[in-house]
Amino acid sequence: MTAFENPAEGLPRTAADWRARLDSGDAGEQDWIQFTAWLEENPDNRAAFDRLDEVLAEVDLQNGPLTQDKTAATNIIHFPKWKKAAAVVAIAASILAAFVMTRPAHEATWATRTGEHKDVTLADGSVVHLNTATRIAVSVDGRQRKVRLESGEALFEVQPDAGRPFTVAAGNQTIEVVGTAFNVLRHDQTVSVTVSHGVVRATATGAAPARLVAGNQYTRREDETAYTVTMVDAGAALAWRDGRLAYDNAELSKVVSDLNRNFEKPVMIAEPALGNLRFSGVLKLDGVEDVVRRLEGFLPIAAEPLGNGIVLRARSEK
Repeated sequence: MTAFENPAEGLPRTAADWRARLDSGDAGEQDWIQFTAWLEENPDNRAAFDRLDEVLAEVDLQNGPLTQDKTAATNIIHFPKWKKAAAVVAIAASILAAFVMTRPAHEATWATRTGEHKDVTLADGSVVHLNTATRIAVSVDGRQRKVRLESGEALFEVQPDAGRPFTVAAGNQTIEVVGTAFNVLRHDQTVSVTVSHGVVRATATGAAPARLVAGNQYTRREDETAYTVTMVDAGAALAWRDGRLAYDNAELSKVVSDLNRNFEKPVMIAEPALGNLRFSGVLKLDGVEDVVRRLEGFLPIAAEPLGNGIVLRARSEK
């Protein structure tokens, strides 16, 4: 499909491109398979394609030269049938773009299971990368771009659009940008925002706003107004995109909490004091038993099976 510089026109033009391809007479089985997958990828795609057909019903396709009746109130455009495919892209997309900018917003949701990752392209061209056990609700129209992170973690790559700020709500925390990339984690009653590039404004009920730049990590418990802003390695914070978890002097309780977000088999800590052990390193998420075995090599702990899970105990010295 064609890439478009104006994200607001991307969805209408893509819908028009699909109609042109399917009407060209050259569409094969693979085209129809890809078209069906595109329709099912996002509710906005089907809505745009349906609206495109409504627009085309109002366009009078007749034999004869391409002309425009400038006196008609409906401003009908006439063009020969053999030019239908090209004209659909040139005309219908611009009409549909106006519709997309003014239509009422509707909310779509996406979710991932434990251990699953998913990439979602929004109607404005922004991309959301969903980490494990994550759920988001999205509302994008001509006036607003809103995402609600209900649980989990997501990396947002936002298309610039000064007229439509992009906001992410996580509990009573709101993150607002125009165009940038940032990661939001909502887990264990805590919201963490890590900025990869650009500028982010984080606000929360009762708390002072924070201006974040690349390398900043903002952390706040949802039941508190105080927050911290630290400098971090954004690449390490986003290591989950490559199936890894990176830590710098993190508590074992934090590591275990992350493992339980990524694997179905639960990991438990037998003695609370063990949770205070510190770990620095990178863990490859290839399997919970393999990850725990690596932790045993770095920390004075021993893993034992317990029911359908794994329990970590202090390693006895012999």
